[in-house]
Amino acid sequence: MKKIIPDENCNMIILVWPFMYEQKPYWNQIINTFKEMILILLENKNHVLIVTNNPKEINDKANEIYKENRLVDLKNNFHTFTYECNDIWIRDYGPIQVQNNVRNEYNFYGYNFNGYGNKYVHEKDKSFADYFSKYFIKYSKDINYNLFEKPFDDLIIEGGNVQSNKNGLIIFNRKCLLKNNKENWSSIKQYFDDAVKKYYINDYLFFDLDPITGDDTNGHLDNLIRIYNENLVFYMSSNDIEHPDFYLLQELKQQLEALQKKTSNIKQIIPINHTTDDIVLNQQSMMLPFSYLNFIITNNVIIFPANKNTKIESLDKILPFFNNKRNYLINVEGLLNELGGLHCCSLNICY
Repeated sequence: MKKIIPDENCNMIILVWPFMYEQKPYWNQIINTFKEMILILLENKNHVLIVTNNPKEINDKANEIYKENRLVDLKNNFHTFTYECNDIWIRDYGPIQVQNNVRNEYNFYGYNFNGYGNKYVHEKDKSFADYFSKYFIKYSKDINYNLFEKPFDDLIIEGGNVQSNKNGLIIFNRKCLLKNNKENWSSIKQYFDDAVKKYYINDYLFFDLDPITGDDTNGHLDNLIRIYNENLVFYMSSNDIEHPDFYLLQELKQQLEALQKKTSNIKQIIPINHTTDDIVLNQQSMMLPFSYLNFIITNNVIIFPANKNTKIESLDKILPFFNNKRNYLINVEGLLNELGGLHCCSLNICY
């Protein structure tokens, strides 16, 4: 039986080195965020794989991190992969790892990518999943990898717009799919119906929501909800009517409650409150897409996004569910200036 491996069961995070932002005024903020992520992951004995066009430079930087933080004994947990991406949002174009328990092997699922409706250059990004999967299959000697498949064929469906659990449930935002694909809903639905028949996808559910303010992905779900522990769903909420997304988040709650009645795969829904204190603006006073749900999680840590106003009390509803993991906060304002977050720029894998 195949299953998509949940993020919380993985022990490796893949990151694309953000060289393309070196001339941006918030470059140092982004680099500090990356260094913090890498340090936290290594300290907790997770593996880190950096996708880069200059592996020597990155390995030199990694050696500095080892020496500064006395992590030389974890040097083997740091890896590089040579490839030049167009952008860092590997969650959206990277492959998804799938485990076949019966045959004791792993597969990769891939999605098609078009730069969020051709908004951005993406030729290298859209080729990454196939290229990386072939490399990993060839060089993974301790794990039996089989093949790379596309369960949704030619459909444009980015990883940030898909939530799944190990029981084979898929949840996505339909509005995002409709904006990024030329097909109508009846045609798109057929892709999912076919995937249920051919792949380990038992059921699919969807929202119809506009993106949160500042989100340019047409409404990715990883800002709005996160599935955890098979059937628990955290969702972005707000009791602050002054928050620009107040009414959108009220609609999210209503739709989620309706979905909960349709399936046994959602047992509990937990609101994670956001207020006007959580608003982050860029230098042009435009609101950036900040959500506490855009976090990184592995088998032993969880890293939450934060901004300069974040208080630990903002996470009091979610932290008790992760008492088996070490939790951290990282300021992500540099990443937000590129309209993404921690989950967006990372990809989970078992290694």
